[in-house]
Amino acid sequence: MFNPDPEDPYFRQFPGKYRSELHDRLSAPLYAVLFAALPLVFLGQAASSRRGRTAAVATAVIITTVLRAIGVFLPGMAETNGAIVWLMYGIPLGATLASIALVLSGNQIEPPERVVAFAETAFGRISGMLRGGNQPAARRG
Repeated sequence: MFNPDPEDPYFRQFPGKYRSELHDRLSAPLYAVLFAALPLVFLGQAASSRRGRTAAVATAVIITTVLRAIGVFLPGMAETNGAIVWLMYGIPLGATLASIALVLSGNQIEPPERVVAFAETAFGRISGMLRGGNQPAARRG
């Protein structure tokens, strides 16, 4: 990948694919560090056991999923636009550095109360359905 054969017909036809694949392989491991740092922003501080953490967990999952989804689509865009390569590194590095800065400064991001209430209600209902709380009564025979 670093030094493809210039006479390779596939490389001659699609040089952008080689470039984007190389940078995708080099930037993908950066997401592992991001996936370790970002949840700390939402869950890193101690909290009362009475306070639900469902919304914070859900927010962390949604943000990490969105960031990784963007990272999945960038290599395809980088095939035709070399400037996109910088985003392939910038997104995971920038988000990781921002997460570390927030954690080290003691700032914890909390979702708005409306989001917390919605998440608690939704996950409570889903949890009840999974436990069998909403199943119809058994027929007597």
